[in-house]
Amino acid sequence: MSVYPIMRDPFGRCPLPPKLSLVPVAEKTPVARVRFALSLIGAPILVGLLGTPLLLIPPFAVLFGGVPYLLSAGPAFWIALRHGVTEWFKFALIALLLNLIVTPVFALLIELNGDLAMFMVLFGMVFAPVWGAVFGWLYAANATKLEDVR
Repeated sequence: MSVYPIMRDPFGRCPLPPKLSLVPVAEKTPVARVRFALSLIGAPILVGLLGTPLLLIPPFAVLFGGVPYLLSAGPAFWIALRHGVTEWFKFALIALLLNLIVTPVFALLIELNGDLAMFMVLFGMVFAPVWGAVFGWLYAANATKLEDVR
């Protein structure tokens, strides 16, 4: 039995070839919206609050990387959750890759000088995976507590 649905032409006569895809057709996993929003916004804030006694750097990381994080990680994490990703380390990897791609583009858009842009990328290589991992942990930890109506 094929994982692809049988498609027919408009007249119903002959089967059409399935869409080319690297992954089999599957049901998309629903995303709990409230839990997603709280986890997405709460991850950098939690890292900032817990990291403040150790260093004064984490609160400043939220100021520097908050906008690129929300604009890029929000859609990427949503898509990952829709495709069934639930492990915290996968969100950490997604966040690291997004940092390497999005932060230089963001720096070019707001016309930062090269030194500050490089600082943001290198600084983000530390905090982006931490924020992604904390997002995954928060989303999974609140699975039964914050189920919202879809």
